[in-house]
Amino acid sequence: MRSVRQFLLIVFLVSAGLAQDEPKTEEWTRIDTRDSGISVSFPPGYLVNSEEAWDGDPVFSIFAGGGGIYLRFLASNDVSDSYWSRMKDRGKDRASEFKVGSVECLSYTSEVDGDGINESIFMRTKKRVYRFSIAARSIRNPDAARFLRSLTIDGKALFPSSEPGSSPEKTVFLENLETTPKIAEAMDRKRIKQDRKIRYHPFSDFVKEEVTGQFDKPPIIVDAPRHTWSLYSLRRPNGKRTLRGLVKVVLLANGQIGDITVYSDASNSFGRICASQAKDIKFVPAEKDGKSVDAVVVMNYGVILNPQ
Repeated sequence: MRSVRQFLLIVFLVSAGLAQDEPKTEEWTRIDTRDSGISVSFPPGYLVNSEEAWDGDPVFSIFAGGGGIYLRFLASNDVSDSYWSRMKDRGKDRASEFKVGSVECLSYTSEVDGDGINESIFMRTKKRVYRFSIAARSIRNPDAARFLRSLTIDGKALFPSSEPGSSPEKTVFLENLETTPKIAEAMDRKRIKQDRKIRYHPFSDFVKEEVTGQFDKPPIIVDAPRHTWSLYSLRRPNGKRTLRGLVKVVLLANGQIGDITVYSDASNSFGRICASQAKDIKFVPAEKDGKSVDAVVVMNYGVILNPQ
């Protein structure tokens, strides 16, 4: 219920024009999916990852960050009921479900401090599943408001604004986007052997924090593999069991993975699996004054084990 109230608060703030500090006139780019009238706009400097899925169709990820805000848009070809059910089950306590025309929608609101926002909206059509994510220190961030206001279904704004006028933007079609060189470089980067420290601590030792470091643009995590096959090496419980694992990872300026700290009360085997997964993260380094810098992120590697 709390998540529904938070989602409705976001709708009110954005629609009423209370979520904007000052107008911005720079030209954004509208990404048109040509599917059920779904589209969204991104600020200048957005990054694209276009991959080929098993069926030959492209799967898209689009990222943008800076100024206390992080935006992400994913387009997947998996529209199966099993996949959609997993999306519903992953956070029942913080999700709200609704429908716009023929488009099924899920909204996940994560707890944040102050008037910050951490929201993910899923949309399922007959063709694709789309995910729109936004994390900002304040819902009043003008770019946060502009991103949310730009979301459309059936060509109509999901968060209609009472504010008059429109912002300048150009339109591109999703299927015409190509992978940005920075993303390609991150995906192709080979892991080099280096001296890194891997530490293990009880889950209770973890202190909540955001991505840390001195930067203008946050690191962009392009790929965070989850080696699910490794979990089969763990002893199965007699009943359903949730293993908690948070991993603090240093993302180095050179694109390599630095020190890793695992916080978990599960077995040592699970802790080692978490650390192994963190080593394979692919990312675009954070930037400060146009130069790459180190940053620290926290990854959630929690998993639910079902009995054999």
